[in-house]
Formats: sequence, C-alpha cells, structure tokens
Amino acid sequence: MIKRTLYNGITWVDLESPSAEEVAKLAKEFNLHPLVTSELLSPSLRPKIDLHKNYLYIILHFIDDKEVDFILGKDFIITTRYEEVAPLIKFSKALSIGDQMYEDKFDSGVLFYYLTKSLYCELEDELTRLRAHMKQIEKSVYSGDEHNMVMALAASGRTILDVHQSLDPHKEVLSSYQQHSEEFFGKDHERYASTLLANFYKVHQRIKRISALHTELRATNDSLLSAKQNSIMQVFTIVAFVTLVPSLIASVFGMNAINMPIIGKYYDFWLIIFIMFAMSGVIFYFFKYKKLL
Repeated sequence: MIKRTLYNGITWVDLESPSAEEVAKLAKEFNLHPLVTSELLSPSLRPKIDLHKNYLYIILHFIDDKEVDFILGKDFIITTRYEEVAPLIKFSKALSIGDQMYEDKFDSGVLFYYLTKSLYCELEDELTRLRAHMKQIEKSVYSGDEHNMVMALAASGRTILDVHQSLDPHKEVLSSYQQHSEEFFGKDHERYASTLLANFYKVHQRIKRISALHTELRATNDSLLSAKQNSIMQVFTIVAFVTLVPSLIASVFGMNAINMPIIGKYYDFWLIIFIMFAMSGVIFYFFKYKKLL
C-alpha cells in the first residue's frame, strides 16, 4: 500500500508491506539503487545507515521489533514499514489537514526529524506504562505475592530485553547520521541530528533505570520466595523431629520382648501415651525457646 503526502514542497511516500511492483515504480521514479529496492521488500535484520549519491538510506527498529526504513532525498522522503506503526499514521493525518511545524527551512531532513521524534515519543509512552507496571509488581512483591510475581517479572524482563536489543543500535546509526546530515542537508541540520541523538540518550537512560529496578525487584522477590520456602521446610523438619520421639517410643513398646517395662501394668496404655506427648511437648517447647518456631 502506498500513500503520498505533499507538504511544503516535500513529497512523503509511505509504504506498508510494499509489493515488488510498487517498489519497482518508486525505484524508477526516485532512481533508487537495486540493493536498496531489494531491502525494501522484506524486513532487515539490523539497523544501518547508507549514504548514496542522491539520498540517505536509514533502517531503524523500535519496540516490538517494528522496523521503519527511511530514504531521505533532497525533496522527498520514503518510509517503509511492514506493519501498522501508529505514530506515522497519526503524523500523516496531521500533515494531511495542514498542521504547521513552524520551520523557516523545511526539507526531508526536518521531516525525518519529526517522524523519528514521534516514534521516540511513542517509545517513551511505552516505557511510562512499563514503569507503572513495575511499580505494581513492586507492591505485589512486598505484599506477599512472591510466587505469582515470578512470571510477571519474567515477562517484564523479556520486554526490557526486547527494547534494549531494538534501541541499542540507534546510537551508532544516529551518530553516523549526525555526520552525514551536515554534508547532505547543510549546517542547519546539525541541530536536528543532535536533538535526535539527545532523544536517544534520554530514552536509553530511562530503559537503564527501569532495567535496574527490574533487577533489584527480581533479586528481592527471589530472596523473599527463598526465605518463605526455607521457613516452610523448617516447619516440616521440626514437625518430623517432634513426631520422631513418639514414633520411636511406639516402636520400642511394640517389640515382642518378654521383660517389657510398663507393659501389663494398670493404665499402661495411657501411661505410654502420656510419655509420648510429654516428650513431644518438651521438644516442641525447646524449639519454641530457641525461637525456631
């Protein structure tokens, strides 16, 4: 699917899961290199930036492994995506109704800045929701729900890892873009490239803080869960030890011996029961005195 938007003399072509025919038409119209057109047909494995004679080719991955390819020419920009990317759709609608961006000099580099900024804004919103989720997990951890939080922490850890893997390569790509943008668009674009790099560092620092919080919560949850399990095992061990003596006494008096003490006397059964409970009580109060219960 192809959508064209014309704004201040700049043509923005937005492709979603383009066909070979659509890419071929664009390649002919904008004189794209065959290697570039072949990469537009399917998602790429890694982000990168390539400098061509008449355009820059940039690939960036965002959260949930969403990929956006940018081709920046002097008076055009081509974006290629392989699924719905909400910020681009919202931005396209804003341009269609004539929203102004109040730039003295508007070109594809400025449009790239605003498009990428909108993608980073969505990423920041996702991180805000992720942090709120981590705070909910924190409350549950300290309210005694450690067992259920194991899976919750595992799922949030996977999300943090996915964001890290998607965003970490942006530093290299945007740093390279900062060098090429001045050469391609002029000195005025250095501030846009610098701001994009600053946005990356801002988001990256937020991810690091959330990752640190996740690590601490996971360690705390594991410690509390381990302490609770140890406490349960301790109770079972004490119960086993308390019942050991009565079992031993019962075994002794159950032996088929001739000269068995107490056996045959008046109230011998109740006397044996009393001895069993008395020994169990002594052991129980010993553990209680040692604060093991």
